[in-house]
This record gives sequence, C-alpha cells and structure tokens, in this order.
Amino acid sequence: MTKKEIKHLASKYLQGTSTQEEEKILHAWYENQEKNAEEIIITTNGEGYKEVKNRLLKDIQLKIQQDEEIKALSTGWNKQWAYAASLLLFLSFSGIYYYYFQKHFSSVVHYTKVLTNDVSPGGNNATLEFGNNKKINLDEVLVGNLLDMNGLIATKTADGILSLEFSKSPKTSTNEYNTVRTPKGGQYRVKLPDDTEVWLNASSSIKFPSSFTEDSREVEVHGEAYFEVAKTVNKKGQRIPFLVKSDQQIIEVLGTHFNVNNYSNESTIKTTLLEGSIRIVLAGSQFGKMLKPGQESTVYNNQISIENADLESVMAWKDGDFIFNNESLVSIMKKIERWYDVEVIYEGRPASQKFSGAVSRSKNLATVLKIMELTNEVRFKIEGRRVYVMT
Repeated sequence: MTKKEIKHLASKYLQGTSTQEEEKILHAWYENQEKNAEEIIITTNGEGYKEVKNRLLKDIQLKIQQDEEIKALSTGWNKQWAYAASLLLFLSFSGIYYYYFQKHFSSVVHYTKVLTNDVSPGGNNATLEFGNNKKINLDEVLVGNLLDMNGLIATKTADGILSLEFSKSPKTSTNEYNTVRTPKGGQYRVKLPDDTEVWLNASSSIKFPSSFTEDSREVEVHGEAYFEVAKTVNKKGQRIPFLVKSDQQIIEVLGTHFNVNNYSNESTIKTTLLEGSIRIVLAGSQFGKMLKPGQESTVYNNQISIENADLESVMAWKDGDFIFNNESLVSIMKKIERWYDVEVIYEGRPASQKFSGAVSRSKNLATVLKIMELTNEVRFKIEGRRVYVMT
C-alpha cells in the first residue's frame, strides 16, 4: 500500500468511519511495523483504560493533521509520526499493546532488554475426563472421531473445538458425569451435546452428565467460562432451562450469552450478562436476582450485588487479550500466573497503584513485564517458571 492510502485509512479509523475490512488492513500494516517500534508512551494520571483510549484518539488525530506524509519506520519516521504510530499500535489488538498507569506525568521512554529469561503464552490445551476415570489429553488428539464412551461421542473438529453428542445407544446404564479441564496455560472451546458452546479460560473446568433430562440441563463450572447457551425444547414444546452450578451460586438460563468467573483463589464470583436474561441464585437458598444485558453480579459473603459491567475488560480473555481498568497488581499477576503457568513470588509488599491498559495474550511473558517495569513502580525477575515481583 502507498503512504497516501495508509494515511487515508488511519484518518477514517480515527473518525470512526472505516469498515471492518479497512480496519483489518490498517491493523495488519501496523503489525508489520512492530519489530521496528522503539518508543513507548506512558501516562499515569489516574485515567481508566477507556478514558486513555478516547484521549489518545484525539491526540493521534491532531498528529495526523499536522503531518503531510508517512515515512517508513525502516528509514526513520519523524518524531510526530513515531509518536502517533506508537499510540495507534496500542489501540490495535493485532499490533503492540502498551500499559497506561496512574501517576502525574507522561514521557517517551526507550527501553532495552531487562529480562534474560522468558515464558511462552498459553494455548489450546485441555483434558477430557470420563466418569469411568479414563482421561484423554485433547492436545494430543488428531482431528476426526475421538471415541464413543460413557454415553458420549466426542469429536475434535478441524478448528480445534471439542464437539460432544449423546450416544444413541449408550454403553452405560447410569448417567455418569464427565469433565473437560484446562490446566494453567490452557484454554479450550467445547460444544456440548445440546449445541451450547463453552469457552474455558486457564485453570478452569466444566462438569456435565452423559445425557440431559427432559426437565433441565445442568453443568458445574469452576474457574472462568463464557457460555453461548442453545435454546432447546422438550417433547411438549417447552423450553428446557440451563443451570450452571458452582459452590456459592446457581445461574438459571433459558438461552443467552454470559461469562462466569469463579476461581477458587478469588474472594468473589462474578457473572456478566452479554445477551438474554439470567437469574443468579445463592446456593442452598431460593434468593436470587435477575440480570439484564450489560450488567454484572458479584457474589461475596453470601450476598448478591449488581452493577453495570465493563464488557470490554470482562471478555478480553476470550478475544485473546488482557485488558486492565484500574486493576491492582495482585489481581493482574493472578491472571498472568494462570495464563503463563508460572508461580508469582512477591519480594516486599505489592505496589498499591492501579494499572490500566491492554496487551495481547499471545505475547511472551517478558514483553508484558518489561512494559510494566517502565512505571518504575515495580520490577520483575524470571527464573524458570517463577516470577519474582520486587516493589
């Protein structure tokens, strides 16, 4: 593409008039420049992720209007375009992502390699555990028919999805339970026999029976999972409800899209509704609350609270990204610990600052940590699969 075409696409993108195809072209072009990017912009003035993004959009637009042509990074851009490009890269999830931190200054920082060790990001990895205790590593299974066992026919599709269906002639007379489980550094997409699709985040599991009843579909989830629940009816034409159980709550669903975060090392359970309608019920009681699209419930100390959700941050993991919005260092490091399968060790008290920004989950761990170190509020050291946090 010519320089004029790139500038035209960038202007349309910032004005919000570009098509999805034009955005893909622009993002792909910026991704090709990633290896030459040398400057990072850091701001720490208390803004959240969305506020930072909106402000930077305006700033980039101003830089574009001031400049008449784009010079290739390989031959050295002028400072205005280097500045604008680095900010655009932050906004493109197929390019470089930068963190934005709370402080009272902004500066351009040149960074050098500060971490000699590195850890690769997680990927598609899970096990299928049948009720008869047989366990299969799905990462080692070839595409095609997997097997017929425990009342289930399991198939791994070409795009890496575990597709399940009930066997028409089950080889077991009891309705045993099966589990798909992801380890640290793993994620997986599962299609249940009723056509419900489930995305499992790292260190998560979904437990389900070898067949659903005419009255309900019940599963049990630990960790984090995103659901797109299929609408099914019984022989009487009545909708069959879908129940998602955990230790402290039950989610009652008819057909909807939602995310549930239920990690054992977190003090709360968060359920976020994207589409449809669900009811959150405290385990062992009849007390519950309804959620509307865009809302999030939090279960803590046997109480349910509801507030508007930050959907972009909640769903970032499913889309292959981390997005932090005024989030604590401890909370961020828990996510890093699960995704990169590392042990986090604090040397000193964790920094109290709140962090906002975004980074692709496809990046190696050192890339993420180097950017965070630029705040001068925290330093890291990687030794094997241990990450030492020094504040």
